[in-house]
Amino acid sequence: MVVLKDDKHVFPPYQGAPLFKESFLKKHPEIKKPLNKLENKISDEDMQMMNYKVTVKNEDPYTVAKDYLKAKGLIK
Repeated sequence: MVVLKDDKHVFPPYQGAPLFKESFLKKHPEIKKPLNKLENKISDEDMQMMNYKVTVKNEDPYTVAKDYLKAKGLIK
């Protein structure tokens, strides 16, 4: 498999954002700081690789995300 460069900018950049009810944040305020650490950390290439691992290689999404966060030094 070869990843093609999007030199025509057909695909927009990935800009993920956490979504949950405000009541959840009020109930779990401790989650705000760790989530803010993710801002501008996940590149398009990183997201493509994580999506590949989950959708093509059938890896567990939780494990893929956890491994990524550890590799970036965002969790221990």
